[in-house]
Amino acid sequence: MLSFVKKSRDKISHIIVYSVDRFSRSGANAIYIAEQLKEVGITVFAVSQPTDTTTASGSLQQNIQFIFSEYDNQLRREKCMAGVKEKLLSVSG
Repeated sequence: MLSFVKKSRDKISHIIVYSVDRFSRSGANAIYIAEQLKEVGITVFAVSQPTDTTTASGSLQQNIQFIFSEYDNQLRREKCMAGVKEKLLSVSG
């Protein structure tokens, strides 16, 4: 999608996602990609978390949302793995 969007930048100005956590699983990667897109005039817009990324404070807010989304994904992964481990121990024990 990213290569298509960059090739079509004269026709595309926004990537619309429901939430920033649907844009990328990694906060750092999301920030990097959003910045690369911004350099060619394409912005990422999250419907459930609208942010004006044309301002410094809006860009900061979006970057914080990207990082918190990664944190939330990591917490979910930890809880899931703990549940799987507990289930495996109860079955084998």
